[in-house]
Amino acid sequence: MGVFDSLKELFAVAPRPDVSLKQEGDDYVDPIGSAGTSNYKGILQPDEYNRELMWPQSIEVYERMRRSDPAVREAIWHMIAPILAAERTIEPPEDADEEELEVTEFVRCALFEWADQPFEEFLQQAVGTMLPFGHAVFEPLYKVASKSLRIKKRIELDENGQPVAPGEDGDAIDQPNEAAVAPGQDLNTPPATNDKKKSGFGADPAQAVPVPQIPAPELVELPPRLFVTLRKMSQRLPSTIILWNVDKAGELVSITQQTPVFVAGGGQSYEEITIPAEHLLVFVNEKWGDEWTGSSVLRAAFKPWRLKEMMEKVMGIAYERHGVGIPVAYVPANRESDKVLIDELEEKLINLRAGEFSYLIFPGPKSTGNMPGFNFEIASPQGGIPDFEPALTYLRSEIKGALLVRFSELGHGQTGARATASTQAEVWYSALNGLSRQISAQIDVLIRRLVDVNYPDVERYPKLFFSGIKARNLLEYAQATALLMNAEALHPDTPTRAWVRREIDAPTEDADEAGLRSQQVNEQAALDKASTAGVFDIEEDPAQTARPRASKTNTPS
Repeated sequence: MGVFDSLKELFAVAPRPDVSLKQEGDDYVDPIGSAGTSNYKGILQPDEYNRELMWPQSIEVYERMRRSDPAVREAIWHMIAPILAAERTIEPPEDADEEELEVTEFVRCALFEWADQPFEEFLQQAVGTMLPFGHAVFEPLYKVASKSLRIKKRIELDENGQPVAPGEDGDAIDQPNEAAVAPGQDLNTPPATNDKKKSGFGADPAQAVPVPQIPAPELVELPPRLFVTLRKMSQRLPSTIILWNVDKAGELVSITQQTPVFVAGGGQSYEEITIPAEHLLVFVNEKWGDEWTGSSVLRAAFKPWRLKEMMEKVMGIAYERHGVGIPVAYVPANRESDKVLIDELEEKLINLRAGEFSYLIFPGPKSTGNMPGFNFEIASPQGGIPDFEPALTYLRSEIKGALLVRFSELGHGQTGARATASTQAEVWYSALNGLSRQISAQIDVLIRRLVDVNYPDVERYPKLFFSGIKARNLLEYAQATALLMNAEALHPDTPTRAWVRREIDAPTEDADEAGLRSQQVNEQAALDKASTAGVFDIEEDPAQTARPRASKTNTPS
């Protein structure tokens, strides 16, 4: 066998499986390799070199970090608060029909109105758990309810793009003539024109195209029907999950919880419960391979947090020593060998605390001069207290830098400038927008489940969108957009208006209204162009209208 034959055999492609033997939901090709994540019977072993931060030990560490440290809490809420305050909308598919608009309204009501649990509470639990712990698990609970929907009826357009009046005849809604209509002019007479061949020089400019009256979308209330809708999103705390069961492709099959249960007689025990993945909604941050535990945003902040915690303990001891001092007791020379006395006195000094009722009693007389006796004093350490503030400031800054919010310190005191903070915030805003898309994509899984149960024939699903996360200077944006339009780099067509609305987080323009307004803009632009052309430009012979050149004549001297 030659070299080329060996290479051909080595890189030979496996034959494709017979699709006729497959069923819907089966893998087309079974996985050959694996991600490499170690998972022994549901016990994940993440690629983490610090044993203290390996799951499940990491849960306790991150819980302590987020609850006890102000800098950590501030940095986390810099990421949580913008997402909680963002505008949330349910958008229908592109060019949605009436049924898809009904499905969109159902999803909006199921998430934001009909549930027993406020959506804000669920969102805070999801983001506030996924970020510090790396994952957040929920079990959706459903209920059956009789509800009615109110949807906007689509505006039907005829072949000319005009709204069609309601009724069976399908006649278009009466609109003024598309052409220019002069004040008081009969619609049956020809409109004014600027064509000099028809009207001659000095014809009146064409009038503006009258704006058609766009009917408001009609709200239609549908008859009540039974819906399987959301009751609440019940959280499954990270500290209760003991097993992550996956299949050969690394997909989550189920989780196993260890939850407390109450037994007869008032006692408490623990029970292991397995929940299938199809009954769960799992949020994972920075998933690496098949690590369903994810990665905490506090991972990179662990080292500065640990140093900061140690520094604060040393600082507290230093202030205590300098502020309270060290208690010192003097034993008479003739009692130095009394071990019982020494032990008793040492215990009293150890238990001595600064407070309103702290005191010691010694047998007299007090030691003075050459007279033996007991004596007591508070000794203060020599020198000043070390300056801990620069080190603590540095560590606080490192904690915020690990979560991309270091810019929050700039512009305050002697640290940086506000312009620099605005520049660094761009990366942070991008990270938040990416995080919001990740959250909405996972909630879209829940949306598809709700739609499949209530509308089994629907093939396109509505989606959840977050907007308003990035703070934008509307004045600067409006000025830039106006400059681009004046330079004819942009035109106020439908895509441009949609882009402007999306960038400034304005409500989405209705599709029917957008089509009508786009037609009006185009007609008005064409009419404006026609009204300014041919009014004063009289066609003449260039040879007759050209300015004669001055002849050069020799002037006699």
